[in-house]
Amino acid sequence: MINTEWNNLRARLHHDWLQNRYLTFLESWKECFDDVEKCGSNRNDVLEQLLQWKNKKKGFQVLIDDCEMALSPQQLLNEPPLSKMTDENKKWLGEVIHALFCVRTGIKDKTVNLQRKIENIDGIVKIVEQRLRSKNETKEAMGDKIISAFVDFSRKISDLPHEIQVV
Repeated sequence: MINTEWNNLRARLHHDWLQNRYLTFLESWKECFDDVEKCGSNRNDVLEQLLQWKNKKKGFQVLIDDCEMALSPQQLLNEPPLSKMTDENKKWLGEVIHALFCVRTGIKDKTVNLQRKIENIDGIVKIVEQRLRSKNETKEAMGDKIISAFVDFSRKISDLPHEIQVV
């Protein structure tokens, strides 16, 4: 995935959906996640909104999986004037540029960390889902837990570069 496509996906998922819609939803229903009775007649609607994560998660995984290549300055070898280099030179230079980028930015560790955050979120969403379906009677407060998991995930996405950096 090229950088512009990746940034468009990031904007749609992270900014438009996660930050502007989903976190607002979570904040609005925080008390419901702690005590299902506080959902009142909105319980099924809250569950439906909560489960939007399962559909969006796939997009976030693509975002994370493609992050390394989309942000790598190696892509610039396909843009003029560097695109005029021989394929042989583009190959070895691209490998060097990409390796330096990975070391300098720690991008591989960042993507692994984001994948772990997704796994953590999945576990929390599953508990809240079961609670909303009346299949989990634990009294553990989940409102703050689910909100902080998504806020932390959002911060880590925000920490990723927004453009290809060559310096």
